Amino acid sequence: MKVILLKDTPKVGVKNDIVEVSDGYAQNVLFPQQRAERATPEKVAHILKAKKDADTAQSERVQRIRKTIEELGSIQIATKANASGNLFEAITDKRIRAELDARTIALTDKELHLSKPIKHTGNATVDVHVGNWKGVLTIEVVAV
Repeated sequence: MKVILLKDTPKVGVKNDIVEVSDGYAQNVLFPQQRAERATPEKVAHILKAKKDADTAQSERVQRIRKTIEELGSIQIATKANASGNLFEAITDKRIRAELDARTIALTDKELHLSKPIKHTGNATVDVHVGNWKGVLTIEVVAV
């Protein structure tokens, strides 16, 4: 029996997957626990259209972020530092995401990869992985 999953179900699939399961499993487990519903042609078409729309939106988001980051090349962050260039407060990925948010680039913690907090003035690189695109953003840390 083909069903559409309404919730993530271990060993079966994730929400909105269209899967084939045995009739007994669907009738005795999935339907009573409201984890799935029958896959009618209308519901399948609706799910496939929604997935296509989500993929299109994600693709547009990746292109927009890619273009903006490539145009920026680097961002400058000003913070307090001592005479030898050591920062009083390390710059973390959270701070970098806040700086990018101010420039209308919204990244999640999984999309911005900072290997370790920045603790010195100068340049540092941050990997950005959005969708299937990978890029590098240079962070220029200057003392105030």
